[in-house]
Amino acid sequence: MGASVAAALGVPPEKVHLKSRRAGRQGGRRYARIDHTDRKIIVAERDLRFFVNPYDFVDTGLFADHRNTRQMVRELASGRRFLNLYCYTASFSCYAAKGGARSTLSVDRSSTAIRWARQNMELNEIPPEANQLVQMSTFDFLAKARKGGYRYDLAVVDPPSYSTTRLDGEQFDIRRDHPRLLEAVIAVMRPGATVFFSTNHQKFEPRMTSLTIRKMEEITDRTIPEDYVRKRTAIHRCWRIRV
Repeated sequence: MGASVAAALGVPPEKVHLKSRRAGRQGGRRYARIDHTDRKIIVAERDLRFFVNPYDFVDTGLFADHRNTRQMVRELASGRRFLNLYCYTASFSCYAAKGGARSTLSVDRSSTAIRWARQNMELNEIPPEANQLVQMSTFDFLAKARKGGYRYDLAVVDPPSYSTTRLDGEQFDIRRDHPRLLEAVIAVMRPGATVFFSTNHQKFEPRMTSLTIRKMEEITDRTIPEDYVRKRTAIHRCWRIRV
């Protein structure tokens, strides 16, 4: 497959990166570091730019299957307080900031992701004053935000399928825990706020009927770009929730 892609696109074989993704509960093995080059290149998406690293990790730092969703966020962001949970390298936050968000707040427990997110902000000339990056567990942040009375108008929630917290060993399973997660998110949103919730778990079964919300709509078909369309299973599923 790699050789065919290289031949079709005229890419030298030494510039083709082949990755193997492990499925299911694999602990750290699913996203184990491949190399330690710390090399990044800049790619363009619409009028924004992002650092990607094709060398060191299974993921490059930019999930291209959500580029339509990022544009949706941008179109809704003007004047809003935007919350990005499990932000990874903060591409959604960059789009929200460029869309005129009043503020953005991006949360990830990984220090590597937060440093990378800061580089993407700087690359797109997004000022740090109104665009905060927080290294913290999502559930810890949501508890602190609720207690502190912080409220948001627009949010993106795109968690991993599985994760384990290093310090206390707490395990997160998207199929089991998404109702608890979304309840905690809704508690820090203003009435009328919009939440985009997405997962790439291929056997995900939504259990969201008990949420205290105004409206919920699955928008998967509108968020998947044409180069990710599959006949059997979608690369991700996505819902738009109105609080």
